[in-house]
Amino acid sequence: MAERVFLHVGTPKSGTTFLQTLWWANKAALREQGLLLPGPGVAEHFHASCVVRGHERLLASIPEAGHRAWDRVLTRTGEWSGDVLLSHELFSPASPGNAARALEQLGEVAQEVHVVLTVRDLARQLPAEWQQRTKHGRSQTFADFLTAVQDGSSSFWRVQDGPEVLQRWSAGVPADRVHLVVLPGPGGPRTWLWDALCDVTGVDGTGMSAPPTSGNESLGLVQAETMRRVSGTLSADGLEKSTERLLKGFFADQVLRSTSPEKIVLPADLRPWARERAQEMVTRLSSRGYHVVGDLDDLVPGPDPVDGRQPEEVTDGEVATAAVEALARFVRHEESRRAERPGLAPGADRDPRPAAPPPAARSLGRRVRTRLGRLVRRMRGAGRS
Repeated sequence: MAERVFLHVGTPKSGTTFLQTLWWANKAALREQGLLLPGPGVAEHFHASCVVRGHERLLASIPEAGHRAWDRVLTRTGEWSGDVLLSHELFSPASPGNAARALEQLGEVAQEVHVVLTVRDLARQLPAEWQQRTKHGRSQTFADFLTAVQDGSSSFWRVQDGPEVLQRWSAGVPADRVHLVVLPGPGGPRTWLWDALCDVTGVDGTGMSAPPTSGNESLGLVQAETMRRVSGTLSADGLEKSTERLLKGFFADQVLRSTSPEKIVLPADLRPWARERAQEMVTRLSSRGYHVVGDLDDLVPGPDPVDGRQPEEVTDGEVATAAVEALARFVRHEESRRAERPGLAPGADRDPRPAAPPPAARSLGRRVRTRLGRLVRRMRGAGRS
């Protein structure tokens, strides 16, 4: 039986990918210190979150072995005598019943169950969540997304309302074992989050590092608006979960990315509302006795708006340029992929028949190339008129 199990349940876009990448890159070193990450990689914890949530669409899209991920996690936790760490932000939207059941099961294989939630201020979370949704194939405008968040019709609060998430994920857990980690405001130390989680879990993370291109980087303003339009075109045919993953993991993160992204900012007229809403969350959180790492006041955005354009101000010409650059990057990617095929020496004649990508990738590639081409031609035409 494990001594302690730490379940990091979110929130999305609060440094979760950064933390998970560091944890998994240093899995062996953490194990030597007595902290086990059960499973071969972060996918195991993602699959476990799908099982815990009982999300039918997600479960239908993961490998058959993924349906047994939660059972494997519980077994390995029960077999380990030290501490255990589980982490995925998609645990956060679990229903109260499913969350309580998962905590009860963890309590059967560990002496202590600890819940960890990382949170960040709304002025950064709102733009980050919108651009993340465009990566997953959503075509909702930023303005419509913000309206839905304000009137409560968006699923945003399901994963970003810290008090509500912890209400669901603290059934039977003593308050001092619920760890609320509040990220500092913009400009805080780059290592702060990592250091904070090392303190919570009791490990020495000094000198631990991750691959340099391992983060879940946000899209810039122009790229996010371009992604939104591409998603809108693709979603007319309906998007399979596998297509959503290709959009995010390949098209957004590798093809559409920018080396100098323009920041997406919260509209100035919504900042007072965001401050008021954040203060309400702080009031609820401060009365519960949770172990708070950081300053709860950092959840409240500052009063001064941040300068920046809104997505609706992006021009068709800017979208066309971003689309052309993405197509060029896609061609370079394909050239590089083919050049690195096993068995081909540099300069050797290449087999004219390229290796066939998976069916989902072929389908997405054809649709993206065709529709981006149409979009570019339309945008170029608009620019000449």
